[in-house]
Amino acid sequence: MLRPLMRPSLRQLQACYRSWIWSSDASVKSSSTQGQTETRKASDPLHILFCGSDEFSCFSLRALHDEKQRNGDLIRSIDVVVRPPKPTGRGNKIVQKSPLHMLAEELSLDIYARDTFTGWQPPQRDGVGAINLIVAVSFGLFVPRRLLRAAKYGGLNVHPSLLPDLRGPAPLQHALLAGDRYTGVSLQTLSEEAFDAGIVLSRSSLVAIPGGTTVPQLRDLLAPIGAELLVSSLRAGAHVPPLAPAADANHSSLPDSSRRYRTAPKITTADRQAEWTGPRACSAANMAVRARVLGPLWSRALRRDGEERRLILEGVEDVPSDEWPEEVVLFLRTTSEVAKKQQDQHGSTSDSSVKGKVENTHAGGAKAAGMEVQTVTWIQDVQAEKHGTSEASPMRRRVQVTIPFFSQGDHIFIPLARGGCIRVRDIKVEGEKSKAAAKAIEPFSTNLPSDGKGGSSGDFGIADALWFPVQGMLESILP
Repeated sequence: MLRPLMRPSLRQLQACYRSWIWSSDASVKSSSTQGQTETRKASDPLHILFCGSDEFSCFSLRALHDEKQRNGDLIRSIDVVVRPPKPTGRGNKIVQKSPLHMLAEELSLDIYARDTFTGWQPPQRDGVGAINLIVAVSFGLFVPRRLLRAAKYGGLNVHPSLLPDLRGPAPLQHALLAGDRYTGVSLQTLSEEAFDAGIVLSRSSLVAIPGGTTVPQLRDLLAPIGAELLVSSLRAGAHVPPLAPAADANHSSLPDSSRRYRTAPKITTADRQAEWTGPRACSAANMAVRARVLGPLWSRALRRDGEERRLILEGVEDVPSDEWPEEVVLFLRTTSEVAKKQQDQHGSTSDSSVKGKVENTHAGGAKAAGMEVQTVTWIQDVQAEKHGTSEASPMRRRVQVTIPFFSQGDHIFIPLARGGCIRVRDIKVEGEKSKAAAKAIEPFSTNLPSDGKGGSSGDFGIADALWFPVQGMLESILP
């Protein structure tokens, strides 16, 4: 079993990086930089305008600064562009500088805070050459054509994926959500037309993604590799025309090559919605991965008084089947037996008319088990699909789905339609402080109705939520 990764501090990682990057063994095997020591192209001394924001970009700036200290013939000056500090905290009373802003101050570099390049010109100082290369890493602001054309060598970008796969602002998140086992870093030119549309100059070798990796851990794993890729490419003159595009990535060597050439769009609030039902309904394993990668998931629910509130689910975990509470196993076992009898009586459950006849499946299961089962009615926005085409429609509809849950101590356990059972440790109800899940869910819980009705509407009811997959869920734990 892989141990959870311990996340070191940025300063520790940078210190480790500095000792590694200059060692005789340090090298990034790239599809375009191998063997370039003999064909190194001559470059004018570089006057770099570095644009960045987060910890990932800090590694590249630190590497360029270290190279400047050691090799002034390659890099003569570095100026830094950051986004302006943003108000944060309760009441927006704290103004927080970005990690790159603080690093640039530590390195005593000139800093320019910009939210737009409109009307702005790069610095021109006596005795210092004009900016001739722009480097943007995790910046988020498009560098305009006029600035790229004014710089002799244009612009470069370090991107944490093996381009052209996972173009976009969130490659780390989408790689983890897809369950990728390998990734890498690419160096590309800055396009005058769009983000991530430049020429790929070099790529790192494959980087294995350890199981259970979080976004910060993957970022810190790739950041020093990207920094070394940038510096080694500059040493080799990869930025000097004529540019030599890297050979096409050998994606067929990846175990998950069938999912190559994807985009990595920005993560939105909608992506963090818990998907209980519909075409994108999650299994317990999927739900836990989304929580680990995207942060706490949310869903709307109905209180007993009919008021709708938003709940943030914290500490969501996929529970191994041998750790399911006895109440969950007993309820699903008896529900499965009732469901089988219903199916024997009414035939295939694919007929919509049958669904109404088995709405009381869970109520029957609870009655047969001699237990009182609590449920919550969740409200979910489900994306509708166009009929007769695989193209998704932007239209969404709201549905309600009533799902049983089981309390054990401070936690609650929720069996899911697509398989498995999740544990929720804490819940933050909109407008309230975070509480233990069992306590926070109480105003939203109702007893499972004896007739199987109530608490569900639209196309998804209790039967859809749990009855159809119940036998598959139990295969691994029931005789």
